[in-house]
Amino acid sequence: MPTENTKIFIYQILALLALGAALALGLVVAHFVLAKADIVVIANQVPVHTESNITIPINNISEPLISSGQAILPGSTISAGITDALEPAATSDQPSDSKKTDDLERLRQLILNMNPGAETAGEPVPATSEVALEVDPAELQPLAGELYILNLKVEHSIVPQGESTTLEAQATGTITLFNESRSSQALVASTRLQTPEGVVVRIKKAVTVPAGGSIKTEAQADPEFKGAAGNIAPTTLTLPGLAASRQKVIYGKNEEPFKGGVQVLVTLSASDFTRAETEARQLLQDDALRELNNLNQNVPSANLRLEDVQFSSPDQPGEQKTSLEIVATGKAKAMVFDTAPLLHAAKEKLFNSLPPDQTILAYNKDSLQYEIINVDETSKTALLKVYLEGFATLSDGNSLIDARDLVGLRAEDVEAQLLKNKAVQSVEVKFSPFWVTRTPLLIDKIHLTIQPPSGEK
Repeated sequence: MPTENTKIFIYQILALLALGAALALGLVVAHFVLAKADIVVIANQVPVHTESNITIPINNISEPLISSGQAILPGSTISAGITDALEPAATSDQPSDSKKTDDLERLRQLILNMNPGAETAGEPVPATSEVALEVDPAELQPLAGELYILNLKVEHSIVPQGESTTLEAQATGTITLFNESRSSQALVASTRLQTPEGVVVRIKKAVTVPAGGSIKTEAQADPEFKGAAGNIAPTTLTLPGLAASRQKVIYGKNEEPFKGGVQVLVTLSASDFTRAETEARQLLQDDALRELNNLNQNVPSANLRLEDVQFSSPDQPGEQKTSLEIVATGKAKAMVFDTAPLLHAAKEKLFNSLPPDQTILAYNKDSLQYEIINVDETSKTALLKVYLEGFATLSDGNSLIDARDLVGLRAEDVEAQLLKNKAVQSVEVKFSPFWVTRTPLLIDKIHLTIQPPSGEK
């Protein structure tokens, strides 16, 4: 039988064991309660873009009359004809100032909710980008435009390229005949005129030079001076067939050089026709933009679409010609609209295209590009292909970073795990209290904070 002292000793041992167990349990509980991991993730700035289709309503369709005075490009003759204007469609009422203010405030609150702390932003993004939070009130105006339709015609010529043959011919040009005498002078066709160098040219038809006056007439080099010799430079010409006294007061001058003494005939090829059509198409577009400018509509080329373009030419592939003549006809449809609402629509397209774990950091408004791909006059809509660039970053608490994947890891393991995500720039891990060396086993004790790229705090 154990003595009383032995019993007391056993009870003391059991008490100490119970106390130790309680202390150990307390330490475990304290560890679970106090252990905490603060993980700060610096997100990368990720370039993003959208290329999407946006439909613009057409409020008005006009087919204005083309002005009579037209600028004609060298080597080309341009003309255009337009039918009567259509009745404009009724436009919707514009929103009141108070409604615009309410819309702005709702948009501002929406963006601030998506981007906490936005009002305390630090350094701005580069000047070429527009911060996502900044919204120009002009962007909130209705997206709509006006359609102009022009029927165009262009006559164009090019110098073909390819195998050539050189021929000598009689050069031609224009001569002004002067008569400083008191009596008129009749000249028959083929009357000779001679340069100081002795080159002879002949007028093509009979003319009468009035007394004290002048007259212009066409002339060509004498057959004896075929080729380059007949391409005379501007000079004064005498009339050898007149009496010496009359030659002093009746003479000729050519203000421009004679041309055509040497002709280069080129065999027309398919590539010549392709080049002529390309240049003629560009002339159609240039003419349309010029006419719209005459109507005080400064329309960029992206707002213009050519339709029903057709080409015709009297020349055929394989023929030998000094030039290729081509006629182009077509219809130009130009959309006139404010690009600010289009930019806003493109921003929405870009924002909605992001994956759930990302949010917009900035829009590059200077990257906005668009082209008209279809105009439907029946439905009064224009379809545009729109391109816009921007910068995205990880959104706070995004789904790609799951705290359950970080349980029980050392700091270096946490960094390695998170840096596998290309959207993560750097990671900072802090444990507390001081004895904690791994992330807690309780997920709610792991605090994740995602910050924008450096300089965008």
